[in-house]
Amino acid sequence: MTAKFSTAADDDAATMLSLGVLAYTLETMIHEGLGHGGLCLAQGHHITLLTPLWMRCDMVMPLMVFAGPMANLVAAILSFAFLRANWAIGDRLRMFVWLSLIFNGLVVTGYPIVGGMTGFGDWPYLFLSIQPAWVWRAGLVVAGLCGYLLALKVGTNSYVASIGGTRRTFVRRVVLSATGAGIVALAAQAYGQGTALIGLVLPAACTFGTGASILLLRDRISGSGDGKNVIARSWVTIALGVFVAAISIMLIGPGIRIGGAV
Repeated sequence: MTAKFSTAADDDAATMLSLGVLAYTLETMIHEGLGHGGLCLAQGHHITLLTPLWMRCDMVMPLMVFAGPMANLVAAILSFAFLRANWAIGDRLRMFVWLSLIFNGLVVTGYPIVGGMTGFGDWPYLFLSIQPAWVWRAGLVVAGLCGYLLALKVGTNSYVASIGGTRRTFVRRVVLSATGAGIVALAAQAYGQGTALIGLVLPAACTFGTGASILLLRDRISGSGDGKNVIARSWVTIALGVFVAAISIMLIGPGIRIGGAV
């Protein structure tokens, strides 16, 4: 006898997939568009190419590089504060805010780990002048690991306090939202930048890796009442998810130029 994956009390799968798409896509645009891109434009320069996972400005400045992860940090803090305020909002919006907390929080803390281990990304650029290199690389890994563990704890605690439900429901929600985000992230990278394995690792890590990480703490979820606070089907959310996915894959995937001469 096989276990049934869904019951009448389950969240709507298409809506959860769409919430994952929306939260992850917003996180990438907060980092690349608002953080890096916003500082680029604010200082009188223009974006030569904006993609879901990287941005090029006609002038590279330390403050602009720093602004990307800081934008994610601010977004994570605001998401956390929003959930703590416990305002009377719909279940879908609350779930979206929690997913935004997870994606922004784990990306901003995970990025230093990647930077320290590989020399890739924003943080290595900022510390490149420090020698010997192992000092800042080791420091990034240690700081990133500490931050990542803190973000995981804050994320699960926020889920328990603001959303709740059984462990099974938690796992299903994380799997669906990470799957929706991962499909769009990989499709945007493959369509816009090619299918080289190295280029697909980062979007996979930021989506499926994020989902797998938060699931490591699933034992902290011990609520009861499966069927309460169900994420019901929302055609508006689904349509918005499909629209954002199409824009991310077809338009931003290949890269767009903002500001300056066309």
